[in-house]
Amino acid sequence: MTSITIYGGLSTIGGNCILIEENDTRIMLDNGMCFSKENLYYKDFLNPRTNNALRDYLELGLVPKIPGIYGKDKIKDVCLDTMDLESQYLFEHSLKSYEEYLRETGKPFISALFITHAHLDHFRNIKFMAPEIPIYCSKITKKLLAIVSDLSQENFLKYSYYEIKERSGGFFPGCTYKDKLYQKRDIKIANPNKKVRVPEDDPIFEVEGFPVDHSIPGAMAFQITTISGKRIIYSGDIRFHGHKHEKENSLQFLNNIEPIPELFIVEGTRISDNDQVSEKEVSHRMIALLKNDRNLHSKLIFVTFPWKSISRFLTVYKVAEALNRSLIIQPKLAYTIHHLKGFNSLKLGDILEKENIKIYLPRKYSMTYSKADYVYSKYNLSPHVDWDNEQEIDFYNCLYEDDILVRAYDIRNNPSHYIFHLNFYELNELIDIQPPKGSYFFNLKTEPFDEEGELEEKVLLSWISKFNLDYKKEHYHASGHAPEIHIREMINKVNPTLIIPVHTENSEWFSKNFGNTLILEQGTSYNF
Repeated sequence: MTSITIYGGLSTIGGNCILIEENDTRIMLDNGMCFSKENLYYKDFLNPRTNNALRDYLELGLVPKIPGIYGKDKIKDVCLDTMDLESQYLFEHSLKSYEEYLRETGKPFISALFITHAHLDHFRNIKFMAPEIPIYCSKITKKLLAIVSDLSQENFLKYSYYEIKERSGGFFPGCTYKDKLYQKRDIKIANPNKKVRVPEDDPIFEVEGFPVDHSIPGAMAFQITTISGKRIIYSGDIRFHGHKHEKENSLQFLNNIEPIPELFIVEGTRISDNDQVSEKEVSHRMIALLKNDRNLHSKLIFVTFPWKSISRFLTVYKVAEALNRSLIIQPKLAYTIHHLKGFNSLKLGDILEKENIKIYLPRKYSMTYSKADYVYSKYNLSPHVDWDNEQEIDFYNCLYEDDILVRAYDIRNNPSHYIFHLNFYELNELIDIQPPKGSYFFNLKTEPFDEEGELEEKVLLSWISKFNLDYKKEHYHASGHAPEIHIREMINKVNPTLIIPVHTENSEWFSKNFGNTLILEQGTSYNF
């Protein structure tokens, strides 16, 4: 008998977590953060207490309560045994850890985790999972996990734990403290169209990954075939309107899989939306609008989009070429491009070597552009964050053009020379740049799916108003998700026995349009 249990991603966008079981062996598909849930409890400066590890998340129901997948250090504090009985409840949770389950049963609860792509709502919770659990993803996704780890305070390639030590000096010698240590995770590559056997020694599942088009590179859909011959297809997040080389991935996925699987787990983010704006159309619309402006020669052009969106970068770069302007990108995007340029499928090539690509250098700390200002944000100056005093540092202006780094006053003095990539958390840069009135601001970001996103847009509009910018959003955004018509076409082509909708707030659409839709309750297993 085969069963499926969905612990996250039902009746909400994101937080996907899917468990498939056969013969007492299990695999997991994604384990991500649910933004809508976390926004119920946390906001602005009210954040989860990271030093309390997983326990706060479990208490508030912000991660799936699945026994046997999380490391013991995340469930029971290393100092638990040193605490008195009255306070021990503060340092443990009743959920069974990976180690406890393995000790009791002789085998792990899950044999592998498969990640579709590197968006937090699909992978964030791996930071709590035991490092012994094999994690499979595309080669690009693994590289993106490394990039995210370099550019943030989270290290998703390693599992963190603590040891109790005693202070030898300072104000309180003899007091204990926790020393943070790391263990490397077992992250493996799921190569396209090559089957992964799980477990390796006595396989119950064969999992095959297929590259698909999404707003982030490296996304995959998965086909799972069980030892009993049942097939399950998981779309992950998918679209069919990216650049030509991107949408071909999704089309090849549909052409390469066999139809009529037992289950099709399919996303429905935009199931009530039939807007089919493509990346190509976005660039064409921007170019047409801008070339029709007789006063464009006196204006700066701003664009905002996520720094992991290589697809959106390529769209804007085409606009820059058409207008004979240089595109200034944020340092995080430059860092990402540098580390992804070796993947030929992304069509990046030597783009950072081109004269019309610049990297913005923001002011930090002393605000004087001193190199010392960037020791805690090294990615602003270099594509390497592990600096060694004994080795020469590879700065961007050494690896690429001498003038690749652009400062605020460069833009202020020559606004008509540039298109400037500016994101929400860099809006302070407008104060230094002082853009000419009437300059364009194109919002190319993902649609706001919750109140948090709507609030961010309200703040953005305040900045737009303050600096008298011409705000453009409608008709200039290509979503990372397929619209209703493409979802319908995909389901018809796959022709599954059963459909399970995830990553959607409109499961009812599936029920109304497909009689073979199965709406599951979170945490409830379905046997087939």
